[in-house]
Amino acid sequence: MKTAKINKLLNKIEDLKLELENTMDDILNEREEKFDDRSEKWQESEKADEFTELSDEIESIKDDALFSIEEAISRIEEITEL
Repeated sequence: MKTAKINKLLNKIEDLKLELENTMDDILNEREEKFDDRSEKWQESEKADEFTELSDEIESIKDDALFSIEEAISRIEEITEL
């Protein structure tokens, strides 16, 4: 059975997960807007490819971090049920 402290901790972790997701989404949206605001010539350039690769890497990092947080939450919940 979960204790009040564990529940409080899990709530904080959930809040941090949401904050991380929102912040990373904001960063990615800003990058997308910046890309769209650039000229068509720039969008077809090597710099644009590098820009897109970095955006993809940021997305991957976000996904990995969120997965890890979810996994940690699940493990904590499993432990508290023992």
